[in-house]
Amino acid sequence: MHLGLRTKLFIVSVVLILGGGSAAGLWLGAELRDHLEEQARTALTRDARAGRAMVEHAGWPTTTDELDRIADRLGTALDARITIISADGRVLGDSEFDRLGLAEMDSHATRPEVVEALASGEAITSRYSDSLQTEMLYVAVRADPGQSVGVIRAARRLSSVRATVARVRLLLVGAGVILVIVAVLMSALASYLMTRALGRILDAARAVAAGDRSHRIELDGSGELVDMAASFNQILDDLQGTVDQLGEERDQVGAVLEGMNEPVLAIDPNHVITLSNRAAVEFLALNEAPIGQRLADVLPSAAMARLDLEPGPGGSTTAEFERGPHRFLAQATRRRDGRGSVLVLHDITGIRRLEKMRRDFVANVSHELRTPVAVLQANAETLLDGALEEPVMAGRLVEAVHRQTVRLGNLVADLLDISRIEAGQYHLDLETLRVRPLLTTIIETMERPAGARQTTLVLRAVPSLSVTADPKALEQILTNLLDNAIKYSGHGGTVTLRAHTVGDRVRFEVEDDGPGIPLKHHNRLFERFYRVDKGRSRGMGGTGLGLSIVKHLVETMGGRVGYLPAEPQGSIFWLDLPRVAVEEPKTAAG
Repeated sequence: MHLGLRTKLFIVSVVLILGGGSAAGLWLGAELRDHLEEQARTALTRDARAGRAMVEHAGWPTTTDELDRIADRLGTALDARITIISADGRVLGDSEFDRLGLAEMDSHATRPEVVEALASGEAITSRYSDSLQTEMLYVAVRADPGQSVGVIRAARRLSSVRATVARVRLLLVGAGVILVIVAVLMSALASYLMTRALGRILDAARAVAAGDRSHRIELDGSGELVDMAASFNQILDDLQGTVDQLGEERDQVGAVLEGMNEPVLAIDPNHVITLSNRAAVEFLALNEAPIGQRLADVLPSAAMARLDLEPGPGGSTTAEFERGPHRFLAQATRRRDGRGSVLVLHDITGIRRLEKMRRDFVANVSHELRTPVAVLQANAETLLDGALEEPVMAGRLVEAVHRQTVRLGNLVADLLDISRIEAGQYHLDLETLRVRPLLTTIIETMERPAGARQTTLVLRAVPSLSVTADPKALEQILTNLLDNAIKYSGHGGTVTLRAHTVGDRVRFEVEDDGPGIPLKHHNRLFERFYRVDKGRSRGMGGTGLGLSIVKHLVETMGGRVGYLPAEPQGSIFWLDLPRVAVEEPKTAAG
């Protein structure tokens, strides 16, 4: 049988009340009995002493008649039995017996109270009286030595004391019953009020468990339950704050995950996916998040099979694999709670490309340095071996040394330029430039190398064009492009430098009529040390860094650079820079 909280509280209260009341009644009864007996002993001691004083006041009579009358008067006055006993135990007077009865009474010499009183002066004892056939309480006091009277004894029936105790117990029981009834009623009322308040708290707890965190408990008054309700409301507020904070953190984590470009997958100890971000869904080419699917089913890969998905606490493992044209680095990190791991896929295609470019760069620089250094060493050794004494040979060797030193100087200068540009240490002063005067100056500078190859330079530029650029950088760019065009156009060729508008930008074009560049090389023209015809390029003294420097300088100034094949043959290298609208000055006639 299921008992409710109110019934349980009521039963416990009744048991406690009855148990406590019974224990209190028994204790009070025992205390009352002891107290009344103590009062009786005190009163009898007083009565016995009063009897001794009265006998002494009477001059210690010696006759039985007189002593018996004294005992009768004392018994009537004190409401007690007074007995006067001689030193040898003979009863000389007793308030309960007449003279005939005294003659028939036994000797009291062996009575415990008489023996003790004669020995110590006073004695108190309770025992059964053979003469009165009832339980009695005796107090005996010794008379003065040398008198006919030995002991004066006062006695009272214990039944009167016990009757008083019984009456008091009856009163206590009656009062206890009334108190129990009142206590039971009050307990029932208290149980009802308490269970009603607890019921409201329980209803609120159930509502919170069901998800309603707006529920509040309102109790009037004061007490533990009111404090409990206040504590519950405070806990509820703290819980709501915690839930809100967790929600915000979840949203933040979700925003971070969704904002990451790297695919992220969380897996449990069984390698089942429990969380993924948008990048992972796109990476796996799925329509929805692969929650609940095994990792091996959605990302099959030999490298992934070798990846330890359960590294040690605080550790991580990595593995690389290819997917299409891209290369990825998979990194598995153990969760702090040990329940699974987090897998992040990093696209390292660009990193690996840069590493390859670095290796190629080191290899190209080493190769470019090897040839001039070898020539310089060989020529120097030849000169030391005696070629200095031969004017013709010495001249050719010195000329070769000079040519290779110039080549080395150009290579070092280009390497310094490109390293400063890539490190952001190449300072540019952007300003508004008039295009036509700058191009005219550049054409005049390049006339000498063009004349050496019988190349015709043509300038076609709109006079009113202006751009935002660094004059030295733009001059270096166009000079580099013109120098390449002159070298590859062949003897008697034509190189054209143009400048015209394309939208809000100014386009510069350097066109030659040389053999052109095959299609397979177009995407790599601006890479460092990349050559279309390596043998011919080295023969012309190029470093392989010119076009790379051009690309970096143009992009640093906010422009673009590219290549187009010319018709019917040849090449066009172009670059765009921001155009600046400059008002033309008016002439007098205008």
